[in-house]
Amino acid sequence: MDQVKINKLLYRIIQGRLRIPRFDPVLYIYEPSTDIIEESYEVYNQTYEESYFRGLYIKKELKEYFLKMIYGLL
Repeated sequence: MDQVKINKLLYRIIQGRLRIPRFDPVLYIYEPSTDIIEESYEVYNQTYEESYFRGLYIKKELKEYFLKMIYGLL
């Protein structure tokens, strides 16, 4: 990526608004408010805790599990 494209992208990110002209009507994505960011943390933590207590695996654990299955270590 050349420097001009990098500068354009950085400006668009810093501006806090991203215009996506590929759709009709054109979509605008705005920087989330602090309320939305705070709510997203709450949703993430709640989902993580529910998954943890249900015994769901994380990506690293799944890799180890499948490798053990493949090599007959289970």
